[in-house]
Amino acid sequence: MDLLENGRVAIILLNYNGANDTIECIESIKQSIYKNYEIIVVDNCSTDDSIEALEEYSKKTPFTLLKSKTNNGFSAGNNIGIKEAKKGKFDYVLLLNNDTLVTENFLVALLDAYKTVDRSSVLTGSILYAYEREKIWFAGGHCSEWTARPKHLRINEPISSIPENIERINFISGCEVLIPIAVIEKIGLMDEDYFLYSEDIDYSMRIAKNCIPMYYVPKSVIYHKVSSSTSKISRMVSYYSVRNRRILIKKHFPFPKNFVAIMYTNLQSLHRLIHKRLFIKPAFWGWVDYYKHRFGKSDRSL
Repeated sequence: MDLLENGRVAIILLNYNGANDTIECIESIKQSIYKNYEIIVVDNCSTDDSIEALEEYSKKTPFTLLKSKTNNGFSAGNNIGIKEAKKGKFDYVLLLNNDTLVTENFLVALLDAYKTVDRSSVLTGSILYAYEREKIWFAGGHCSEWTARPKHLRINEPISSIPENIERINFISGCEVLIPIAVIEKIGLMDEDYFLYSEDIDYSMRIAKNCIPMYYVPKSVIYHKVSSSTSKISRMVSYYSVRNRRILIKKHFPFPKNFVAIMYTNLQSLHRLIHKRLFIKPAFWGWVDYYKHRFGKSDRSL
């Protein structure tokens, strides 16, 4: 099969109160050299005027708009799009953050990589800061099998650090991931226990456990609208980061790695609390709810 002519791609964008970003992302996708794709936008129960804005935009730019009745998180929203894609005759699903802008050859470069790597591989590309385009946000990923700590390789380095060749990795950010439909059929949908954070680590680990390779394709470039100088610390982040890292360890780490990972995570949480990088109350409830097996979307007032 000639991938550049016949590989049909479902591009899934998850929208929550971000119609302007979603529309900008779609406008950039429209400039793509590769044309054998369809866009599926899942609105994750937005509370602003996103639906109206996206419906108006769809009158001049065709895409599928799905409306979730509830916001059950990143995994659940993407799963709605994946299920829709599975109904069609797609070869690949591309999960893409709606706050990204893509280059015209980003998809060609990803698909072209299948000429040199296994056709069942899961792929990602170079993700640069949208507001500092000479700086790297993600250029490959690694997750430690002893600490469960994910790492963006080459983060904040200049684009001159981007390598020439495709590299094998063991962690792919949910910001951009190209997955063959056959892989989704094998490993299933994203785990909705997390609601927010760590779901991409979980998915990467499930891919690896099924002996499916993951690769970083440097020539595929997109831009992500995040800041390199600030990190958002919120009550929601404090709760879900504390709870979900422990869910991840319990699910994927055998003894003695789980013991080491939990000890490391506890010390890391303590360090962040001391340096005011976590809110105490949400972090405490995240820890409690992990041990009470209260997973998915929290109904607590954080």
